[in-house]
Amino acid sequence: CPFCPGNEHLNPRAIAVVPADGPWRVRVTPDKRPLLRVEGELGRRGAGMFDVMNAIGAHELVSDTPHHAQSWADFSRAQMAELLATGSTSTPLAPFSIGRFNRKKES
Repeated sequence: CPFCPGNEHLNPRAIAVVPADGPWRVRVTPDKRPLLRVEGELGRRGAGMFDVMNAIGAHELVSDTPHHAQSWADFSRAQMAELLATGSTSTPLAPFSIGRFNRKKES
């Protein structure tokens, strides 16, 4: 799995790592194939009664734990606070939304 400890080389360079030294507990990396990019103009315009703009933004992946079987329900309050604090400091566009992937190991 590219998100497992030891496979960090399979991902782009990390934007944020917690803790900064030692084994990581949270990692934030840019997506290799981003759906959004920070480059470009917003291009806000009216479309009838709606406002429309271009899709501009950062597409980042958050590895919220190095353990496959651990879910948010298993997190301690301190672990969840650490994860959410990472989001508020990793990018000037914070706060960001956190998406989860089902990272079950294949048999």
